[in-house]
Amino acid sequence: MVEKLQAARAVLLLSLLLFVVAFATHEPLAVLLAYVREPVVRTALGANVLILAFFAIIETIDYLVETLFDADFPILTTPEFNYGVPALIILAAVYLAAARSHH
Repeated sequence: MVEKLQAARAVLLLSLLLFVVAFATHEPLAVLLAYVREPVVRTALGANVLILAFFAIIETIDYLVETLFDADFPILTTPEFNYGVPALIILAAVYLAAARSHH
């Protein structure tokens, strides 16, 4: 029982580390986002930050599901999901940028 608790704790700590490292990749863009005032550029940077956050989240969930539950969550690794969600974020950013440029 103690070994299982220690193993689960190690998995959770490792997954937290995985998330922090993956999430930290967007920090330079987030800092840059704070200084950029051009609306179209801000929208593009914001979309990039969201996409990187999306990948950090799904990587962590995939690791946790596989390690803790010894299960496969196939939706997380399908190309439709991995390319589709970022594509939707980009389309939303393009729409926002176009809408802002017409005002």
